Formats: sequence, structure tokens, C-alpha cells
Amino acid sequence: MRILIVTGRFHGAGGTETFVRNISQGFIKRGHDVTVVSHQRFSEKRRAEKAKLLSLHYTFPSFHVPKVPMSYLPFYVIAKWLALLRLSKQDYDIVNAQGELEGFCALRARRLLRCPVTLRAAGLWHPVALKEVSAVYGDSFLTKSLGYSVELMEREVLKNSDAISTLNEQQKEILFGKYGVPPTKVRVIPHGVDTDTFSPRTVRRFRDELRAKYSLDGPVVLFVGRLAPVKRIDLLIAALAILAKEFPSMKLVLIGPPSYRAIDYYTAQAELLRVEKNLLYLGEVAHEDIAKYLALCDVYADVSEEYGIGFSTLEAMSCALPVVSTRPEKGVFEVDYHPESVANGIRTALTDRKKARILGDTARRYIEETHSFNRMVDEYIGFFSAVIREKKLQ
Repeated sequence: MRILIVTGRFHGAGGTETFVRNISQGFIKRGHDVTVVSHQRFSEKRRAEKAKLLSLHYTFPSFHVPKVPMSYLPFYVIAKWLALLRLSKQDYDIVNAQGELEGFCALRARRLLRCPVTLRAAGLWHPVALKEVSAVYGDSFLTKSLGYSVELMEREVLKNSDAISTLNEQQKEILFGKYGVPPTKVRVIPHGVDTDTFSPRTVRRFRDELRAKYSLDGPVVLFVGRLAPVKRIDLLIAALAILAKEFPSMKLVLIGPPSYRAIDYYTAQAELLRVEKNLLYLGEVAHEDIAKYLALCDVYADVSEEYGIGFSTLEAMSCALPVVSTRPEKGVFEVDYHPESVANGIRTALTDRKKARILGDTARRYIEETHSFNRMVDEYIGFFSAVIREKKLQ
């Protein structure tokens, strides 16, 4: 198969970036050709080309109006469409769009590409965009107008995509119940984790080295991912303020790319709650180093409001780390969207070591059984092959 993947970013520690890199390598190892269209800085192109694994095409950089969230969208869509226009001279068997915005761009070019367009709906973009804008403008006319426009776009993309993959049955039910997407059009394919790289052995190997590097001598709570409002970092900081009274040397460590003014907001919140010394932001880390950085923590925390558990959370579970999450999965300390509940979950994970060890082992087995990387790649190859066959029959 010749596969064209349309994505936002190729590098970085986010779930989509990790998925695209991993799945591309899996396809190539099984003899398929992969091309990726990524909207990212040209300065990173040389680094990507060194891998020599796939064909990467970068669109020109986004422009945006300062202090205006989502102002990059028109430039983003035009850039993606022009990149797909250039690639339309090549023969692809299938297009896989990573999210509704990429799906919108791919569908505009479907006639020129002459192949089916599939959508990976790992999390609906509408609530994410709405939270990012409302964080700046509140419940304004601008916020409501953008939310309405984004929802219309989502409905159009979900309706016109040839097939959709999603992470779990809950997301599939939402696509049917809220958007009317026929269940036969949706395939559930869970995230796949490299259980050899993300293992308890890795944590034991790098723990002391990294904790010494950052002078961490107390309990460490870690979050890895995009620092956007939907991830509810504010809830973790509120829980940190409760726990810092019991654990004065505790650190909340954040790793990942920030959304608009996110770090300023979280720093201000930490100062207001007088826990600014307990907050440590390490910026973005290359995904190949994430396994090492997971060794920093005593507890991994994920309180995101997105549907489905995050990629980095699954990787932490694969390392048998204690995981506190608002989303129910086997082997995690489940909590509610409230600071006291999150604080209680973290406190239990730190103090009840026997329970933490049992849940960690349970999580590791669960990842090995249901979220293996090879299984995910094989399921996607079967999914794409079925879509191509169906399209030819039509």
C-alpha cells in the first residue's frame, strides 16, 4: 500500500505525534510506502530526514495574530491544501487524516488525490478549541461563533470521510449518538505501546540519574502531553496546593508543548496558591527520551477531559508506574474532577505502596494484552485494506 498521512506535527511528545511516528515505522517494516504531510518548522526537516524512514513534506509556517487564539486556522488550512495539491500527482491507495482539521483539508483535495480518505478521531476537536478560546475570551459571542463553526466542520468531516478509526467504544458511541455516524463506518483500534522501551526495567535504570540532574529529593508527580486547557493542569496544581502541606518537597513536573499562554497561566495559578516552588516545567522532550523521563516520577497523573486515555498515560502504565487518572482503566487510581479527589488519589498512590505495586503490575499486564504496538499496526493495515477493497467495489 501507498499511504499518505496528514498530521499537524511530526516531532514532539504529544499523542498524535507519537502515533504518527510509530505507525509510520510499523507500516514501513511491513513493506508499505508512507508519506507524511506535517505542519511544522522547516528547521526540524533535517532532523526528520536523518531517519530515512519515510517521505516527509512540510507546509509553510503558520501565521497568527498575536493574542488571538485560533487565528492561524485560515493559513493552516491553505498551507495543508497546497501541500496536498503538490502530492496529487502521485498515486496513493489511501489517505489517513489525524483529526478533524486535517480531515477537512484532505477532503478538500480528495478528488485530486483519487483515493479514499480515512479519519483518525482520537478526540473531538470541538471541545478542545472551545476551551482554548474561552480561556481568553470567556463565554463571549466570539467563543460561541467559533464553537458553532468548528462543530459544523466536524459534522461535515465525520459525514464525508470514507471510514473512521477511534480509540474506544465510548468514542464510537459518541460519534453515533451526537453526530449520527453509522457504527459500521467506525473501527475501534486502541493505542499501541512499545512495551520493550516502556518497561519497569527502564524506570529502574534511569531513576536516580534524572532525579539527581533536577535535584528532586521529594515525591514527584508527572504529566506528559500538550499543555492545553482540556488537559486540566489547573486541577493538578490545585491538588498540589493541598498535598504540599503534607509533602513540602513535592514537585509537579510538566513536560510537553504549551498552548497559547498556558505556562503564564499555570505559573500565575501556582503563585496564587503559593506552590510556585513546587512546579517544574521542563519544556518539550523528544519522544525517544520520554521513557527515561517517566523514571523521574513517583506518580503519573492524567486528569484530561478528552475522551479516551492518553498515549503517555498508557506508556506510564506499561512501565508499571502508579497512575492517577479521571478515566477508568485497569490498573489506575481512579479519581474525580475535583482537587480533593485528585489529591487523595495521589496521596494513596504515594503512601499505600502495596496497592500501588499491585495496580502497577495489573496495568502492565493490561497494556501487554490489549495495547501492544504490533497488534495496532496489524489492525490498521487490515482497516485500510478493507476500506480500499470497498471503495473499488463501489
